[in-house]
Amino acid sequence: MNARGLGKRFAAVAGALAALLAASASAQAGSSFSSVFVDTSAIGSSGSNLAREVKATLEPSLRASFVDAVHPGDRNAPRLVVRITGVTVQSLPEFGGRGGEGGTNTDYMEGEALVVDRGGVIIQRYPMLSALNNQVNAWYLPDYERKRIAALSNHYAYWLKRQLPNQ
Repeated sequence: MNARGLGKRFAAVAGALAALLAASASAQAGSSFSSVFVDTSAIGSSGSNLAREVKATLEPSLRASFVDAVHPGDRNAPRLVVRITGVTVQSLPEFGGRGGEGGTNTDYMEGEALVVDRGGVIIQRYPMLSALNNQVNAWYLPDYERKRIAALSNHYAYWLKRQLPNQ
């Protein structure tokens, strides 16, 4: 076999190996996680009612949505970090809304899912905006605001699971 034929074979094997490695990294980034963490620091301090309520409702929603993808014993799997950068819950005075001033019944949660390797390097980033028409109409109940935030968190987790590849 001449050098030219050997070079073509080497190039083909190198290309196949590169494709295999890229597919493996992509599969690792989207199919299995060692943990799921919610970061609400962008929407308020840990003492903020809104940040605390979003974290308390979004974490269990994400655990339920990604139950088949989280493997705590897999130390090589990347972490899924969900960073919430904005929440708009219409007409909730306790959380900064302007109750009774009309407007829309649509609540929003904005953020991004970060797939982070063991060294803290972001492998992939998935920005997402979730919009949910408020269907919790029992405004007279004491936990009305929490139910709306919980519904928004469930919606965000449901659609985030579908946005990530291999989920």
